[in-house]
Amino acid sequence: MTTGLVVEAPGPADVLWTQRIANLPAWPVPSRARVLVLAAHPDDETLGLGGTLRLLADRDATIDLLVVTDGEGSHPEVPDLGRRRRGELRLALRRLGLAAATRVHHLDVADGEVARHEGTLAERVAQLAGPETLLFAPWDDDGHTDHDAAGRAAASAAARVGCRAWAYPVWAWHWHDPATSSLLDAAQRVPLPGSVLGAKRRAVAAYRSQVTGELGAPIVPPAALSRLLRPVEVLVPSCV
Repeated sequence: MTTGLVVEAPGPADVLWTQRIANLPAWPVPSRARVLVLAAHPDDETLGLGGTLRLLADRDATIDLLVVTDGEGSHPEVPDLGRRRRGELRLALRRLGLAAATRVHHLDVADGEVARHEGTLAERVAQLAGPETLLFAPWDDDGHTDHDAAGRAAASAAARVGCRAWAYPVWAWHWHDPATSSLLDAAQRVPLPGSVLGAKRRAVAAYRSQVTGELGAPIVPPAALSRLLRPVEVLVPSCV
């Protein structure tokens, strides 16, 4: 994850988010779904959607994961960080119990440059998806340019192939005002059983380059993790 956002410590906004989420309808987890997930950077899939993906895999889903960048821009001074982040991704998928069910595709776009390749990304999504695909991508108002571009590309591709598309927030929790944000207007919630949340926590911990201080200040600090490790995930309908 590469971001210049300032993440405030939990406060009153988090209480309001929790209250609003509790009133959302539950998303019905389908069986035997064909799933395509976009991650702008390695870790987006786990932070925003890891529990949902585990629930889908438990119901015999087949999953394609399209990773747009290697996230090498999070610490540009660190040599070969992209390869390290690919390794963290593989470990995270194993800890989520998704390794056997998931095919990983890498688009090799430079970190921070997704908007310049939005058309190429939409084309690749359209190649991987079909009318029966359940498509997930970052929310297109998430607040990170790579996330926003990935969300737009996914919506465009979904409209082209006629598949169902859902967006997942990551950074929006930290900069949107829950009293006024449109994030939850048509959203649905995915409750995570304790065992699934535990697997997600272990998977998030696999991304040591992002959540620890090994390479400097963590990109995803504790205040952010507290919001991303709630016992519920949120899906937003994504259509154009």
